[in-house]
Amino acid sequence: MQTLLADSRTIAEDLHSLLKALDRTDAAEVARRAQRIESLADRVQMRDGAADPRVAALVGSVGDVRALARDAPAAASGADPAEFRRRAATAYDALARGLNGVQIRVPALRPHNRARMLSHVGGALGALAALEMLPGHGARIALAAAFLLFAWTVEIGRRRSGSVQRFALGFFGPIVHPSEQRQVHSATWAVTAFFCLALAAPVPAAATGAAVLALADPAAALVGRRFGRVRLRPGRSLEGTSAFLFAGTLAAFAVLAGLHGIPFGLAAGAALAGALAGTLAELFGGPVDDNLLIPITVTAVTGAWLAYPA
Repeated sequence: MQTLLADSRTIAEDLHSLLKALDRTDAAEVARRAQRIESLADRVQMRDGAADPRVAALVGSVGDVRALARDAPAAASGADPAEFRRRAATAYDALARGLNGVQIRVPALRPHNRARMLSHVGGALGALAALEMLPGHGARIALAAAFLLFAWTVEIGRRRSGSVQRFALGFFGPIVHPSEQRQVHSATWAVTAFFCLALAAPVPAAATGAAVLALADPAAALVGRRFGRVRLRPGRSLEGTSAFLFAGTLAAFAVLAGLHGIPFGLAAGAALAGALAGTLAELFGGPVDDNLLIPITVTAVTGAWLAYPA
């Protein structure tokens, strides 16, 4: 039993690494990971999981990943990698849920989806624009509350109504990750963060939180997928984390110094402190969604730095 679970976990981690190698167009690494997945999957599928439904489901998920691994080398050579990633995300999600059922955690699979990334950047920049341009605290709260009500109405409704679920998947389908068909969508957490910022934070600090979310998080994902080699923890690399800190500091400084005219030294210190806090939140946030944790953390630290400069 323990060998089966250990092999299943290794298969999930290898699929995670295979997808990162695919992003780097590292065909040799893709082939190596795919070969090991097939070998481990053969060993897992030889074991009898019928006595425990959870293990039986896990063995079935491993079989799906094995079938996927056979197609990985072709995807690495350019044969519809987007379709392969879509299938891989679904298979990985099923395997991760099976492992979660036996108390084994594996790295979250960061979605690789251009439409999703553009919607992420656009939504955060829209929040930044609203915070900066709307006249008055009440107007900012009213707009954020309207988005919050819509987002959570859809979230609750799709759990109670098949028609609402079909509407949500049809409308948001291009940016929905397989795991979000059962979980709260990241965009809902981003809207929740926007409401919290509009409600409680001074505009310079709140706008900084939105700017870091808009630019640093995608920068970390792009650099980490393409160039990530040094793993800091599951799903996080030194290269991606460094990109987050660099992009976040620049974005925060641009807001504080460029939009609000804060003196250079104070703006630089607050930008670095806020971006560093966001980097640590992204690195160690655990189960809390980045779209909620990052902007609130950045805003809190930036606001404190501006109020009580070092």
